[in-house]
Amino acid sequence: MVRLITAILTVLGTLLGFVAAPAVAHAHADLQQTEPAAGSAVTAPPTALRLRFTEPLDQSATRVEIVDERGTRVEPTTVSVGPPSDRVLTVEVNDLAEGVYTVRWWSLSQVDGHRWQGTYRFGVGRTPPPPDDAQAPVPTAAEVALQWLALATTSLVLGGLAFRVWAIEPVLARLGDAPRTRQRLDRLLLVSLVLLGIVSVAEAAGSYGIFSGVQPPGGYNLSVLGKTGALALLRLFLVPMIGYLAAPSGSMVMSLAFAALLVLTRSQAGHAAAGGLGPVLVDATHQLAGCAWLGGAATFALVLPSLLRERTGLAGPVGVRFGQLALAAAGVAVISGVVSSWSLGLDPTRLTDSRYGQSLLVKLGLVLLLFGAAFVVWRRRTVRPQQVHRWPLGAELVFGAGVLLTAGALALLPPPGESSVLPLDMAQPAGRDGALRLHLILDRVRVGQVRAEVRVVDATGRALGQTAVSVTATELAPFDGEAGPAGSAAPPFDAFAEEGPAGQQLVTFAPFSRPGWWRLAVSTTVHLQGRVDLPFDLLVPDPNRTGLDPPAADPGAASLFAATVARMEQLQSVRQRDALADGLGGVVLSTAHFAAPDRYEFLTAEGDASVAVGQTQAFRHLDEPWRVVRRTSPFRYPGYRDTYDGASAQRLGHDTLLDGVPVRVLTFYVLRDRAWYCWWVDADTGLLRREAMVASSHYRSISYDEFDAPVTIALP
Repeated sequence: MVRLITAILTVLGTLLGFVAAPAVAHAHADLQQTEPAAGSAVTAPPTALRLRFTEPLDQSATRVEIVDERGTRVEPTTVSVGPPSDRVLTVEVNDLAEGVYTVRWWSLSQVDGHRWQGTYRFGVGRTPPPPDDAQAPVPTAAEVALQWLALATTSLVLGGLAFRVWAIEPVLARLGDAPRTRQRLDRLLLVSLVLLGIVSVAEAAGSYGIFSGVQPPGGYNLSVLGKTGALALLRLFLVPMIGYLAAPSGSMVMSLAFAALLVLTRSQAGHAAAGGLGPVLVDATHQLAGCAWLGGAATFALVLPSLLRERTGLAGPVGVRFGQLALAAAGVAVISGVVSSWSLGLDPTRLTDSRYGQSLLVKLGLVLLLFGAAFVVWRRRTVRPQQVHRWPLGAELVFGAGVLLTAGALALLPPPGESSVLPLDMAQPAGRDGALRLHLILDRVRVGQVRAEVRVVDATGRALGQTAVSVTATELAPFDGEAGPAGSAAPPFDAFAEEGPAGQQLVTFAPFSRPGWWRLAVSTTVHLQGRVDLPFDLLVPDPNRTGLDPPAADPGAASLFAATVARMEQLQSVRQRDALADGLGGVVLSTAHFAAPDRYEFLTAEGDASVAVGQTQAFRHLDEPWRVVRRTSPFRYPGYRDTYDGASAQRLGHDTLLDGVPVRVLTFYVLRDRAWYCWWVDADTGLLRREAMVASSHYRSISYDEFDAPVTIALP
């Protein structure tokens, strides 16, 4: 037993060093989008910052600090969660001057109670420097150890009860009693419950962040317990109930049911809770099966010496019955684990890119070793059912302890890749006067099955009736094959919506057959409005939700890109109509006129306006008076070379028609802005007719026309 404990501690120490070691940050794992975008430069000072997170926020312990270039703090007027959802943190600010600003944030999730932090920069009238090569926050050793203790004690309680109900009680009832073994089981359950109670108190205290290495200035609000703390206290109250029901006068089955409820509270405080009831039940099933297997194996190993001394002939039958339980539990654990990973949207090809993925791979390796040890135990029980060899059972216990430790680390680390609970809500103006909004809501944007909803709302947000709703997917430019004259496009994919229980127009289909740029054309008939046909240009997979590597550049595409930029640089004037969506259902419509050498005029659909002439710029919000400021550097047009400086990964798409005009589709990537572009270039004039862009929190569609048309732009 001493050697077994030493082996377990050695495995745990090695794994603890792995999961708690610092890792280089590839991205802010829980900060999904920002506005202004991280690393971007805006011309006008924003009145509010919006930070979108992957999980709902607990405002009581969420902090934001804004610092200018001199290190002076900028005090926000208000910091609030929402609108439009409790995943969005809105920070209102006043009178930001020109310069670069650093935003530091500390968050607390409503879903799993995990704390995280990060930093990003944006500029007003100035491009911020590249982000620092900072280290990503990782859970502390104390947090990981507490998670392991919680999972281990939970496994001992639930697995011990399952072992008694399925494995040992039926054997003792059939072949004779073993009172000293029963007493040992009772003492083991009592010790496990006491330890679980202590750990539950520690988890409630830990919900305030006392074990976390993520501490914002001013500390956290200690007057609010929070969801994870409340669930930890609920587990504490369940402990004596489980003990009471497991007593000789109680019901062992009912105690097992309450232990399962205890496991369910753990799933409600995990990553799966963000997906609703379905993912929570899948995760709870995974934990129940794992606890029954590993906790049952630990119980068997701990009571085996007493059983061999008291009734040697019972060890084999008990081992056979436990083998049946372990085999079933292992199968359920594997299946539910795969389903749970799918619901989190994990990309198996990018697991090594994050600490979460690396920990998951370690867990999978330990599970394989665990299966090997369990097979040896099962094989020896089958060959010699009256004997149970201790060393393979001990190995099973060592690997099981490692699996629980990596599971605890995974509970503390943010999962990478696409999050299935973050739908993409794209909006465009619709109707005869543009007063309506057509929303295309996709549960995910990647190759494979997609669930979508088509919704048309009026100015008040009220949904309008629709009929004959269809969606057609057309490939614009693939990333893993040839396009243009040398390649063939994937065939268009048509799907028709069905009416949901609440009148929604829902469609489940697989529109995207390979990565690249795609167009979803939505067609619907709106009650009292008539037919509405609108296109949505999307990048698959969506880089805001999963990792996406730029494709290899094509020499012909690079040549077309350079020629198009040079042709646009020859313009004397142009009109630009812009639809900027945030992926949350919001959209800003604007029209801009540009005139060489130093003039532009900008107007939003809501009435905001801006005019620049040389080094002077004027702003107006709705009907407020104009505000005139002096620019640090004069405005210059055209400036397309600077806008797309550093473009790479140019590729040709499929030739098509745009408003009846032949165009060539061209795609590329700008690393500086982390922005992906799709261009429609006029095949005759070489001018850019349309542009789609996907960047952090930006889904932009721009139409260009009125090339070199006379335009008068003057300061108000």
